[in-house]
Amino acid sequence: MKFSEKLDFLMNMTKTSNSLLSLNTTLDASYISRLRNGKRKPVKRGDYIDKMASYFSKNLNEKYQLTSLQDAMGLKANLPKNQDNLSVLISEWLRDDSDEKTSSLEGFLDEFTNFRFSKSNATSDGLSEIIKIDQKDTEAYYGINGKRQVVISFLSNVIMSNKKQTLLLFSDENMEWLTGSAEFTMQWSALMKQVIMKGNRIKIIHTVSRDLDEMLSAVAKWMPLYMTGAIEPYYYPKKRDGVFRRTLFVSPDVVAVSGSSFGESQDGGSNLFTRKREIIDGLKEEFEAFLTVCRPLMKIFTPQNREVYFQILSEFEKESYNTIIKSEPLSIMSMPAILIDKISARLDETQRKMVREYYHLRTQNFVKLVKTNKIHEIIKIPEQNDLHNGTVMYPFTDMVQQGDIYYTIEDFKAHITNIILLLETYKNYSVHIEENPDDIKSVIVAKENLGVLVAKPIKPSVFLAINESNLTVALWDYLNDKIKKQNNAKDNKKTTIERLKKLIQG
Repeated sequence: MKFSEKLDFLMNMTKTSNSLLSLNTTLDASYISRLRNGKRKPVKRGDYIDKMASYFSKNLNEKYQLTSLQDAMGLKANLPKNQDNLSVLISEWLRDDSDEKTSSLEGFLDEFTNFRFSKSNATSDGLSEIIKIDQKDTEAYYGINGKRQVVISFLSNVIMSNKKQTLLLFSDENMEWLTGSAEFTMQWSALMKQVIMKGNRIKIIHTVSRDLDEMLSAVAKWMPLYMTGAIEPYYYPKKRDGVFRRTLFVSPDVVAVSGSSFGESQDGGSNLFTRKREIIDGLKEEFEAFLTVCRPLMKIFTPQNREVYFQILSEFEKESYNTIIKSEPLSIMSMPAILIDKISARLDETQRKMVREYYHLRTQNFVKLVKTNKIHEIIKIPEQNDLHNGTVMYPFTDMVQQGDIYYTIEDFKAHITNIILLLETYKNYSVHIEENPDDIKSVIVAKENLGVLVAKPIKPSVFLAINESNLTVALWDYLNDKIKKQNNAKDNKKTTIERLKKLIQG
């Protein structure tokens, strides 16, 4: 069975709708629908598969359901009665055809674009049942349960201190302590969310060496934190032997946790919880020393730090490198000024100024770059019904203005007309029409051998600025593969112009 067939089987058997499953994962109902009908491939090592498995393990209660699942899995032995063990088994079964057959990069982009915060079962009022303050200043705990205990105590102390700090997090130990228990994962998520809500920031070091899959998997595990914009991710670029493993969680003025283990072991390691200032300072120095040999993985921007984002964007676009732009559906750079005037008329003075400044920044950088370097844009042509119904959004996000603005058919034709004008004016500008309008909806601007900007246009808006070499090359190759077929076609620019002209005449 393929992933889509397995998911459909489980959802039918538990009478689960797309919307109900979306409430128990970090995915939109529409995205679940595409996973279910096979239009989307599952993300390699996707965290949402574990959440699906946890949900199904709780809702497979009837004997006939378990028998049917056992038959579908092709197992002779009975399914485990323990809910956590059943969840692990379902997760492995769902992943069976996804690990090696799915593009990890495309899967990461898909998950990033469609991410949304799930509704936590633990509200701030219910945190009192989770928060546990250790009574001793320093205490040692052992094994996987001990690690969970010290992590809960660590986060609890941070929350109760009411101090805004930058937490320092690193762990290359087996992650079973975090992902192996659905109950603990929920508690950890609720506490971590509260830590962020209290104004704390986080520096985290990923030990991902130079393996792309490893890097994307590490980012995916911490996706909810990335989406807050409160995290600064780093990575250690060299290969580690993994014989002795280490965990360091430090809140500089409050509390610290350190742990160690041997290899993949999770049962024999020791975990130290401390509130002693001299020990906290020592562990902080250890983290900071390690940080000096690490590199930034990416910078993350949300509407809360838009000014810094605009500065980074301007500097990035001024760099003279060949560029590929994947738009959703069209770009701001190719938009005619008449549409900006039309949009501005609907906005208040503050937003009007911001939109105009943003537009002029992008178009001026475009005109300067296209005179010296090649710019290739990948655009999408939405369904006529979507344009007619007014459901196709302009390429603005809440980074620029509040509220959504939608194309009319006339607006869209005006934009296409301007693209034709740009194609006829600049020899370095070319356009590829994406043949699959349901393709990944992230916006990507890639500069060859320099860096990449990835934007999530679906709210909550998040922008990633990446210059790590492996990710940059992988994203450039991903976009380049999309346009390669058209680049091999004879006189493709002329063909594209003719196609666009037919579109606006229709």
